[in-house]
Amino acid sequence: MTGGRGPQWTVRARDVLTAMRSGAAGQAVLFAVIGGLATAVNAVVYLLLRGTFPTGLANVLALLLTTIGSSLLHKRVVFTGLRERPLRMHLQTAATFLFYCVSSSAALVLLGLVDDDPGSFAEALAVAAMSTVGGVARFVALRLWVFRRARGHRVAPEARAVAPIFAVPRER
Repeated sequence: MTGGRGPQWTVRARDVLTAMRSGAAGQAVLFAVIGGLATAVNAVVYLLLRGTFPTGLANVLALLLTTIGSSLLHKRVVFTGLRERPLRMHLQTAATFLFYCVSSSAALVLLGLVDDDPGSFAEALAVAAMSTVGGVARFVALRLWVFRRARGHRVAPEARAVAPIFAVPRER
């Protein structure tokens, strides 16, 4: 029985996501899941590009694709229903991209100092390790700066419902 809201498993999933979005701990879990997936995708894209491009360019291209994708997913899945500050969102995404470029490039240079020929897999692991460090700072920036709630403001449950991931937001 669906009660007009879709298959039972989707209703249950929507309810779980709504409950998780209501507090910092649930948001952190959702953020970490998306961040972990983005880090894995970044490693795969890096490995695919590494066969064609030099280390630095493969790194930057993989980071560009996954930073944009993960920003959209974080906005749609973790912070749905919260007031967005678009300029801050763009600044945070740009700062995240720059941080990841600098930190992962530094990790690749350090790896190169330790091992003359580390291989693409070791390079991808070094980049993934730096992504983990950056993810913590990114969550704090998104939660406290981009999607900050006004004091005492509670988001209505219907506003936290699962947003279509690739839907274009309507102008208000």
